[in-house]
Order: sequence, then C-alpha cells, then structure tokens
Amino acid sequence: MKQAWAKYPKIWGLKSTDRNIDHRRVPNLETFFQRHGKTLSLTDKASFKAGDIVLASFSLKRCRILAFYRIKNQCRRCAVSDS
Repeated sequence: MKQAWAKYPKIWGLKSTDRNIDHRRVPNLETFFQRHGKTLSLTDKASFKAGDIVLASFSLKRCRILAFYRIKNQCRRCAVSDS
C-alpha cells in the first residue's frame, strides 16, 4: 500500500498507511484486488471456487469467503461473512 498510496480510498482521512487496520478495510481490499488483476466476473458463477473472496456492498461493504459443503451427495455453496 505504501508504494501505491495515491490509488487507495481516502475515506478515513489518513495521511499515510495504518498497518494495524488497513489490511482489514474492505475498500482497501477491493483496491488491492483491482490493482493486481484478481477480479472475477459476477455473471460467471460457475467459475467460482471454494476459497474465493467476494466483496459485497449492502449497508456496509462486507467481505465473504466462498465455501462448499455436501448435503445428501449434493454440493452446496455458501458465503462465510466477516460479520
């Protein structure tokens, strides 16, 4: 983040990085993934894999990790939330 500070959101009013919290702020994660070209299409749901990280906006931005589980020999998907 220090090397690309200008590309990250400035919604917290900080003048430099804060290593205690920056890695947990969802807008920062979103910027990191976009900068490193690791975004997936939301329309191609078949390409999602267990362990993929999904960033979603509801009333607040949330981070979810996709998980798969089996019930009666059927594979089901779920999203494990950070809250």
